[in-house]
Amino acid sequence: MPSLDEMANAPQDINQWHLSICSHVAESRRVIEELSKEDPPTEPFKSKYAGRNMLKSALQRAQSFKPSTDQETARIRCAQATIFHYIGQVSIEVEEPKEAEKNLQSCLDVIDLEPVNKYNISLRLHVHNILATVWSGRNDHDKAYQLLEKAKELHAGYLHSKEPPPRAYDEIFMDEKFSSEERNVMFEKLYTNTLFYLAQVYGVRGDNKQAAAHCHITLQRQLEADEF
Repeated sequence: MPSLDEMANAPQDINQWHLSICSHVAESRRVIEELSKEDPPTEPFKSKYAGRNMLKSALQRAQSFKPSTDQETARIRCAQATIFHYIGQVSIEVEEPKEAEKNLQSCLDVIDLEPVNKYNISLRLHVHNILATVWSGRNDHDKAYQLLEKAKELHAGYLHSKEPPPRAYDEIFMDEKFSSEERNVMFEKLYTNTLFYLAQVYGVRGDNKQAAAHCHITLQRQLEADEF
């Protein structure tokens, strides 16, 4: 696998760029998800920090690519946003909520440069959910509520658009491609998470009626999806 410096100096071909970014993201996630299991108790986040630094380096290279078409611009923005999401997720795992919020918000800022479509709607929905949990953890339940209500709007708007089932939120970095049915299942599971988090927020806000209603809907959707 070429180093990040070699990748930066390589010819700026979108497909070569994408393959290189995919390789480095995959390696960073291997470090975060697998090597971290072997970290000593005295350094429990050693591999997660290392993997996060690798993601940040990959992000810098992704940001340096100069697109020549609108299609390339959209593809690059989707990749950048997904990496911001990964960095934010790792920041949650290493107990750095402010860093998590910053990167997850950067993810949304990049996505918002593009219209809602099948390539980014799942990532939008997923990151709204995660950000809501971050703000809830910081006891800003009103902010969490706003994010989750926005997630509901995104879901409803996409269904109304009659577009095909959207891509998985990080499918841009996956070797595996999914069928329309699989994509629909994953998208609806994200929305079930939205409803579950809303139930919790309503409970904290003292709206027991809405909390109970959203718990009921969540359980019903899980049963229908056979998630138990």
